[in-house]
Amino acid sequence: MKQRPWIPLFYRSSLMSRTGGRISGLLDVGCGSGFLARFFGRGLLGDGGASRVVGVDISGKSLQAARDEEGERVSVSRRVDYIQADAYHLPFRPSAFGLVTSRTFLMHLTSPEKALREMARVCRRDGFVAPVEPDWGAFSSYTPKESGTKEVSDGEIVLRAEIRGRKKLYGQDPTIGRRLPDLLHRAGLKEITIDGIFEVPMTPCDSRTSRRSLISEDALTLKHLSDRKRTDEYVKVLVAGGLSEAWIRRYLDRRKARLAGRLRQLKSHRSKEGMTSFFAIPFFLAMGKK
Repeated sequence: MKQRPWIPLFYRSSLMSRTGGRISGLLDVGCGSGFLARFFGRGLLGDGGASRVVGVDISGKSLQAARDEEGERVSVSRRVDYIQADAYHLPFRPSAFGLVTSRTFLMHLTSPEKALREMARVCRRDGFVAPVEPDWGAFSSYTPKESGTKEVSDGEIVLRAEIRGRKKLYGQDPTIGRRLPDLLHRAGLKEITIDGIFEVPMTPCDSRTSRRSLISEDALTLKHLSDRKRTDEYVKVLVAGGLSEAWIRRYLDRRKARLAGRLRQLKSHRSKEGMTSFFAIPFFLAMGKK
């Protein structure tokens, strides 16, 4: 967040303009490792945050990671409570929270409207439901080696195939961001607003992106691309999206080679100024009033 100061500014202005920073309790649904619960509940709301912050997730492993991240750094009075629960059947009474959030969660569900109705049920009257979701179909990218005479880069081809594949195999919708206003209306919410921001992950040419962060991010990506179990699943999705396995494997080999080369350059302390690749995906924060 220190390298992307515009992101907390965006969320703060959007949340504060609707809630005034006065939240009786915050629930983050599909909380994963707890980032959004901590970020919204303690970091962005006025006067120290929400009076009570709860994160729910169906994965016990994710919740344990969230508790480990919480650690001993936070006082007991400011800790987030983490509860294992199904988003379609939240274990809370009606009107229990003033703000109910989620981030990149609805995109993975076969029935996001059902989850939103449940989120609205546990939201108090005049409270807010505020999901954050991306729209992979409106991304922007630029890689010099893939540009030039090509009308569509390999990265664009792969991302569009992944969108199609995830919809076909799992009923997921990575373009759900554009559908948020309609989904919130269907869930019975009113006074709906939607704001958007482009999140740019680790753009090397940005002077705010540190060499250390790039090395860490590239090393993790290279590790994932070298994990056979992960890549087999990825290939399965892309094949379902219309690409041939042979083409995908060649693409992954090229991508790993580029990453390895960039890591060598970064670790040798040569300038990163010539690394001009760019990739951005729009994220939408929709808010509906109960």
